[in-house]
Amino acid sequence: MPKFKYPETPTVDQVDDFHGTSIPDPYRWLEDVDSPETLSWIAAQNKLTFTILEQIPARARILQRLTALWDFPKPTAPRKRGGRYFQMHNTASRTRMSYSLKNRYATKSGSCSTPTCCRKMELSP
Repeated sequence: MPKFKYPETPTVDQVDDFHGTSIPDPYRWLEDVDSPETLSWIAAQNKLTFTILEQIPARARILQRLTALWDFPKPTAPRKRGGRYFQMHNTASRTRMSYSLKNRYATKSGSCSTPTCCRKMELSP
């Protein structure tokens, strides 16, 4: 097994007191996911990770198979709000959920990507 040079992960002197028990938290700085330091650390970790993953001969086939298995509709249970029925859904190929809505007696439905968009939709029976 080859030896990898992992990115350095700095530590800080953070200690929390929980009901009289001191708990060190040297990696607290990583909780700020938008800080330049954290983003830089994530980029370095990803660079190492993908260098390793790209060496797997069957990686493309595995990714293709997993994508095929995961790419199916994932609807939530319908919810009634203000006389309309809302349902969220997506597939593996979509990174965000979409909303569908129907009026109680509507014969058609609409689809949008945000709740604000759904509120503006007019569905008549």
